[in-house]
Amino acid sequence: MGLAFTVSAITAQAPQNRRDVIIPQWRASQNAPGWVDYMIAPGDTSQLPTRGQYAYNVQDLGLPRATLTGISFRKAQVGNNMPAVTVTTTITLSHAPFPPQQLSPYFAPNHGLDKAVVFNGSFNLPASPPSVRPAFVPPITFQRPFIFDVTRGLSLVIEFRTTATSTPGQPWVVHCAAKDTGRFTVDWALGCWLKYQNFYNSVLYPKLYPGGMWDYAWYTIPKNASCVATLGFTGAGGYWGPYKLPVAIGECGWAVASELFVPFQTDMTGYGVIPKVPIPPDDRLIDTSFYDQCMCFTPGLNAVGLVTFFSAKFTIGSGGTPDAKTLIGINDNASGSVQPIAPIFRLYVQ
Repeated sequence: MGLAFTVSAITAQAPQNRRDVIIPQWRASQNAPGWVDYMIAPGDTSQLPTRGQYAYNVQDLGLPRATLTGISFRKAQVGNNMPAVTVTTTITLSHAPFPPQQLSPYFAPNHGLDKAVVFNGSFNLPASPPSVRPAFVPPITFQRPFIFDVTRGLSLVIEFRTTATSTPGQPWVVHCAAKDTGRFTVDWALGCWLKYQNFYNSVLYPKLYPGGMWDYAWYTIPKNASCVATLGFTGAGGYWGPYKLPVAIGECGWAVASELFVPFQTDMTGYGVIPKVPIPPDDRLIDTSFYDQCMCFTPGLNAVGLVTFFSAKFTIGSGGTPDAKTLIGINDNASGSVQPIAPIFRLYVQ
């Protein structure tokens, strides 16, 4: 399994042979959730004007020289609705002489000598319902193209300075790249503990990559109980020996072909931390998926003396961090907060 991170350059079927290049490095960011609501439409309009400055490694574009004619982004992978909004902003681009990791907390020195305003005005963002894979919004076409040249600096700096939005109180959050620490989704949701407790949940700590660990915990499950977490490579819909998953265990269901058993104990609040399972430092494990389901022993609660919870699918990340940084600030302050994330931008190229 190859590990080389690549830039995703997609040739659009559009007039004038336009291409669109996605930054930052796509392999490290394709599944990373995040948001930068200051950039597009802050929910608290008392923070206006807001500024977002984003530095990307010039090598990420995969082009020695190009004319940039527009930009797009997409909503963060969140479950809430994003409203339609009109945003008034100024977009400025430049080449900076430093790498992205040296982005200053002060806005002014981050731009290079070729600093140019490429857009000054308003654009409309569509309403966006909950979705796992949000689409990129329609491009903002630059009023002045920007000439990108990989020899002019080490970073491409993109700045949004937003002065007005049409939907106070509701931020329009943007999908960002961050460290690829793995991910999980609920795979089968009918564990029988719901018969006795109408809410419970779990948390995956961001360490799921080669050389890291599976670090997982539950809360609001049976109190002071002996429990076991089981892991396997087959989930609901697959087979565990001759049995198609899920299978019934009394009134409970089981949906994982279990290969590893990890005992743990809950406390008096129903919080249970599963002993950490190390992930070998083998990059061939990147994008490998496995499944987990837990049960707690509850003598006398039901006929089988146990309860089960939802099962989850885990996918091992790369541990890679995109070579990009973000500086965000409010009220037109000269400085702001530098963060190790960056919006996933689609740049339109001619």
